[in-house]
Amino acid sequence: MSVDKTISPACMCTSCVGGCSSCSGGCSGGCSGSCSGDCRGCRGSCSGGCKGCSGTCSGSCKGCSGCSSCSGTCSGTCNGCSGSCTGSCTSCSNTCTGTCIGTCTGQCNTACTAEAQAEEIANLGLNIAVGNPIRASDYTQLKAAIDREYTRRGKGLPAAFPVPPQPKGKVLLSTARKVLEDLYALDGLPEHDWRDSFSSGTVVPPSKWAPSIAYLKTLAAEIV
Repeated sequence: MSVDKTISPACMCTSCVGGCSSCSGGCSGGCSGSCSGDCRGCRGSCSGGCKGCSGTCSGSCKGCSGCSSCSGTCSGTCNGCSGSCTGSCTSCSNTCTGTCIGTCTGQCNTACTAEAQAEEIANLGLNIAVGNPIRASDYTQLKAAIDREYTRRGKGLPAAFPVPPQPKGKVLLSTARKVLEDLYALDGLPEHDWRDSFSSGTVVPPSKWAPSIAYLKTLAAEIV
């Protein structure tokens, strides 16, 4: 079949440069319907290699919106993808920067119901909660969790600790304030302002950390 610049929207084609239905082969224009071959810029259902599709893509998909079982990069809604998914993702295996639900193996940059993520949230500030002396690793853990929330919410990362907490080192007031300042700056609401909870020369009871840790756990469990 010869293909020119004017193609019927209902054509059966091997190479489509305009509106195409049920194309098989390269589709460089709007493809409406089912594309069973390599398709670019299609809208509808793509069961083969697909780039920039809007609809359902069951093969390798890049930049699609509405994707099922894709393998590759999916920037839209993705179900069962294996690769990098930047939209809503279910059971992805790799890096998911959108909403990831199911079994995430890899880095999931959002609230994920995978056991590892749930365990991480549950253990956040656990050493402080049980009344043990606050360790350098506790401050590091809290700061890392706060930084992840900035990333998940599309905010620029706050600065690092002026002086990194050191095991068996002195507990600096600036270290605690840095954690609380970064947490407060996430939304700036007065009810989340614990910056003045601690003062120099006083022992910090674990109970004073409880509200900020509980709030941080709530943030980590949110789907954003």
